Amino acid sequence: MIPGVALCRDLGVEQGCFNVDLDQIRKLFMFRIVLCTDEGYAPHCAVVILSTIMHCSAPADLHFVILTPGLSSPTASALRNMVTDHGAHLDIITVESDISGNLNLGRFGSGAIMRLYMDRYLPTQCKKALYLDCDLLVLSDISTLTRIDLCGRAIGAVTDLCSPDAYAKQSGRTPYCNTGVLMIDLELWREQAIGERALSYLQQATGGLRYPDQDALNQVLAGNWFSLDLSWNFQPAAYTALEKKFDYLANRHEELIGAVHRPKIVHFIGGVKPWHAECTHPLQDLFIYFSAFTPWPIDRIGLKASLPLNRRLRLAFKQPRQRRRRNMLMYQLPDRAVHQAQLIQNGETAK
Repeated sequence: MIPGVALCRDLGVEQGCFNVDLDQIRKLFMFRIVLCTDEGYAPHCAVVILSTIMHCSAPADLHFVILTPGLSSPTASALRNMVTDHGAHLDIITVESDISGNLNLGRFGSGAIMRLYMDRYLPTQCKKALYLDCDLLVLSDISTLTRIDLCGRAIGAVTDLCSPDAYAKQSGRTPYCNTGVLMIDLELWREQAIGERALSYLQQATGGLRYPDQDALNQVLAGNWFSLDLSWNFQPAAYTALEKKFDYLANRHEELIGAVHRPKIVHFIGGVKPWHAECTHPLQDLFIYFSAFTPWPIDRIGLKASLPLNRRLRLAFKQPRQRRRRNMLMYQLPDRAVHQAQLIQNGETAK
């Protein structure tokens, strides 16, 4: 498509009409932060967005895009108000209802593969996108991540951490990345038809895949992705990797230490999430803290109290390790978060 025609289309104006809001044009070229959620995960998606905003030096430069199979009107309005109240931008886009077709996605719904279609819903003028899962907590200014040179690769990602035994079984295979955080060169993504090829792989896969979208993307990328610092997708296995000195990370020991001390994006991988009562992740309290600034605050006391006594006792035995790992964190709350927490305590509107 001719660039001028594409620009007119994205702006929604007729060709030859130059009475266009320059702010509209600027927004078209802004990089996008893409998340995929349904109604059930919307409150957790809100924490990812809010924590991103809280740590950004220029919230007006943040343009979020939520791809969804559908959100209720109250939920969509609450998300929009939350983002605009903090000076950032948000588009909520409903994707085709048959997006997953007859794919066998196991316990994962259509949300698991919506990211493969993200380029269809982003302006052609947008050159970069940051994809974020909805079980993350951002603890750093993501503008630093968006400026990283991907050295000609379509995707920047973090190595998927696993046990040494699991890694040994992968010996000889291409490097495998975790796709919870993806820095994307949209031009190369489109040129190489990465989303379409990943979908094709899923359609042809005969056996069930453990992580359908992640496995498909790794199959298509075949190791040709830029390796980001471990801190940009801090996974729970990093604690064990440091404590047990995983041999396959020996040449990344200092990087691993840095990630444990100063994680930039925390990834709550696993079936038990920080909004679950039985969560033992050392940084669960931080996720709960930032949920207080969203329309869906988590009641930490009520969460734990919902468990029967025997389960609470079981969790109590895990607290020493949880506390030891939490004490390894070197993190300071941003001033914006501290200020808003004070407003909430005083019963004022946080903005």
